[in-house]
Amino acid sequence: MVPSGACHIIFFRKLNNDEDSFIICIGIFMKEVLDGFFKTKILLPIKNQLAQGVSPLGLARTCATGVILSIIPLLGATTALCVLVGIKFKLNQPLLQLVNYLFYPVQLVLLPVFMYLGARLTGTPPVAFNPKLVVSEFSVDPSLFMKHYGMAGLHAVIVWVLICPFVFKIIEVICVRLFTKWRKQ
Repeated sequence: MVPSGACHIIFFRKLNNDEDSFIICIGIFMKEVLDGFFKTKILLPIKNQLAQGVSPLGLARTCATGVILSIIPLLGATTALCVLVGIKFKLNQPLLQLVNYLFYPVQLVLLPVFMYLGARLTGTPPVAFNPKLVVSEFSVDPSLFMKHYGMAGLHAVIVWVLICPFVFKIIEVICVRLFTKWRKQ
């Protein structure tokens, strides 16, 4: 095993042309970078909010709202929705947007799932979801895009609305426990 301190050297210059050591070092280097990023950009700001007197419940609700809004099956709408909902319910905007951006990849993964479940729920045939085709149809003819995907999108939103309360509560409970534990530290 290669020690952590040696990784920065091997990352820039392969020592002894040992491919396994190089790959291990890149992995360790990336882990150090991601750990540092996660701690400084995500954990530390949340802990600072807790230290300033923000309640664990308030932060938990902000996180749960951010997750819920970030997975809505409407591409391009999450940032504006987070701003509006955050203003309406007086949520922590930076944390809300951070959670929104962190869960954006989950939205992309869940979009075809929501569309499929929406079709099953409404008894309509499922719409094939090919990202390249979707982008090309939208670019060429937005009205044709709406004709093909409009109802499927509406059905996906119906499924999203049905799961929201459950997902929100699960995330809220987990976050309250986590933030309460952090506050005591």
